[in-house]
Amino acid sequence: MNGAPRKNFAKETTKGVNWGLGVWHKVRLERNVAAGTIKVYFDDLTKPIMAAEDKTFSSGQIGFGSFDDTGMVDNIRIWAPGVETKPSGFFKPAN
Repeated sequence: MNGAPRKNFAKETTKGVNWGLGVWHKVRLERNVAAGTIKVYFDDLTKPIMAAEDKTFSSGQIGFGSFDDTGMVDNIRIWAPGVETKPSGFFKPAN
């Protein structure tokens, strides 16, 4: 969002997905920082349901959430060619 109102920057997208109630799905997000590509896959994981390009941020945090819906997240796997281990100051200890 980079301090601005949210906007859609997808170059390709579908009409959306039916999440259903009480149903688990597989979602894959693939990001190539050098190319600036972002792809989102849903369930069959063979064809992206969204493709975008953005080179604004080369690194950052990973978060889960929704603007408009509720849901549950489980079995998260994260792969990367490298990791940065310096403290970000983003997460503060609970008092």
